[in-house]
Formats: sequence, structure tokens, C-alpha cells
Amino acid sequence: LDRTGLILEIFGERARTKEGTLQVELAHLNYQKGRLVRSWTHLERQRGGSIGLRGPGETQLETDRRLLQKRVEQLQKRLEKVEVQRTQMRRARVRSELPRVALVGYT
Repeated sequence: LDRTGLILEIFGERARTKEGTLQVELAHLNYQKGRLVRSWTHLERQRGGSIGLRGPGETQLETDRRLLQKRVEQLQKRLEKVEVQRTQMRRARVRSELPRVALVGYT
């Protein structure tokens, strides 16, 4: 575990909001993307084609990259939805006619 991994772990443990957890997971996946090459010592081919119709298939590294990219795209879409919801809630609070009250102090 290196410095960046440790920082991401700490942020992951302390993230409380939906947006925060999504951002931490997205950062963790982007961090893993660059480290995939080092994690695989065996890069055998998977899912080869049938008799001469297709190529030899994709390596484990290519499979992992593709799956990681798909997950990153899903997280980005969910994060955009959360941001849109947050913007809508902010607008609704501004439009509301209810007075705002804040209590400050110690009890």
C-alpha cells in the first residue's frame, strides 16, 4: 500500500454522502487503471475465436481495462445524476418562501 492508496482508503472510510462515496470510488478506479500492468504477471489470452473466424482473443489485461473503463463510465453517470439532483434541491430552497433560521452556540 503506497501513499496514494492510503489516502484513498482514508477518504473512502470517511465519505458520508452519496456524492462523496462515488467520487472516492471513481478516484480509486482511476488510480488502479494506471497500476494494472504491474498487477498481472501472466497475460494469457482469453476467449479465443472458433476455427479461424476470429482472432486469438483478448488478454487478461485488456479484459480488466475494459471492465474498469465500463465501471468508471457508470460512476460518472451516477455522479452527474447526483449533481443534477443537488442543483434542483438548491434551486427549490432559493425559491421557497419559508424564512431561514440559524442557531449558533454551545449548549
